[in-house]
Amino acid sequence: MSRHISHSYLLLAVCQVVVLGGAGPISAATGVLLFDETTDTISVAGETPIGSAVTYEARIRFTDTYAGQGSLYNEWKFLDEDKQFNVGPAMLAGFNFRINWPNVQRVDYAFAMDQWHHIAFTYDGSAERLYIDGQLQAQRAASGTVASVASIAHVGAIYRDNQIRPSFLGFLDTFRISNVARYTGASFVPPTGDLSSDANTLILYNFDESPGATTIVDHSGNGHTGTLGAGFGAATMPTFISSGDLDYDGDVDVDDIDILRNNMGNLAYDLDGDGDTDADDLGHLVEDLVEWHRPGTGASGVGTEMGDFNLDGVIDTTDLAILAANFGTVLGGWSIGHANTDSVIDTTDLAILATNFGFVASGEVPEPATLSLLAVGGLALLRRRKRDT
Repeated sequence: MSRHISHSYLLLAVCQVVVLGGAGPISAATGVLLFDETTDTISVAGETPIGSAVTYEARIRFTDTYAGQGSLYNEWKFLDEDKQFNVGPAMLAGFNFRINWPNVQRVDYAFAMDQWHHIAFTYDGSAERLYIDGQLQAQRAASGTVASVASIAHVGAIYRDNQIRPSFLGFLDTFRISNVARYTGASFVPPTGDLSSDANTLILYNFDESPGATTIVDHSGNGHTGTLGAGFGAATMPTFISSGDLDYDGDVDVDDIDILRNNMGNLAYDLDGDGDTDADDLGHLVEDLVEWHRPGTGASGVGTEMGDFNLDGVIDTTDLAILAANFGTVLGGWSIGHANTDSVIDTTDLAILATNFGFVASGEVPEPATLSLLAVGGLALLRRRKRDT
């Protein structure tokens, strides 16, 4: 018996099973904020006394659509305090009042688009340094105590000097302020994933909140809660990006599935937060985060099942036909029938589809007779595939 026919019987058997759908949502490891307006801001509660050492650091990303120079963080009071961390697609800058006042430390640097970059501005009591992706970009002698008073602080835009100082435009994945210079040499291995808190952490935002949240948790434990779109009259809210929107285009679709499939083992894509990037992350993306749309009915939703190759929320003979037409293809994507993380569309992908055959994302379950009809259609398709090959 050929392998096509044996899997036909497998399909016939599994299609008698009532399909209930995937497991419940799993929280993503990291969240991302998009600053797409120059007035986007997060008002930061409380002050951050620093002393004679500090690190401001973040992970940012620019794209052709979202790339603008401006403030990433500013804590300010006229003539009393000014802590600045500024970034743009062609620069990075930092300043601590009264250290080297009034000269801001700046480096010109062309950030690669569509990539995450770790940036840092440090002061250790004797020098200030700017780092990009773990590489020292600028250094200057410095001494003294950083001025800290009760003031206003913002991530993004801030109202100061009787005007709005604009926010940078781009994506922000994590942000931390520490009262120690965490990086001092010529280079270091930049941290990946969410930044963590320790005894030296003053503020830590990892943006794990769900889309629609209006406040940000300070994971340092110091109570510096962030409030989105607050602090001045024209303030606007940055936008939470779904953890599954890996290409940051505003939706979670087949492109994001293929990005994840092509980044197995890369911890930056650990969507389920278990410390690795594997098939479980792919399952989480498809079952809990991806958007599906059903042509002709107007139905749509979030979360489908493995094997829904056309992302219409149903696993049926259409998906089977897609797989059959591309059986044996090497390095194919999700939309042509590649359901797992290996390099070829084969019987493993067919088995995944067979396991979930008949699934309907709305939670409706087809009648057993309908499943049997779908199975018969699947048999015909597979037999046709055998004849064609």
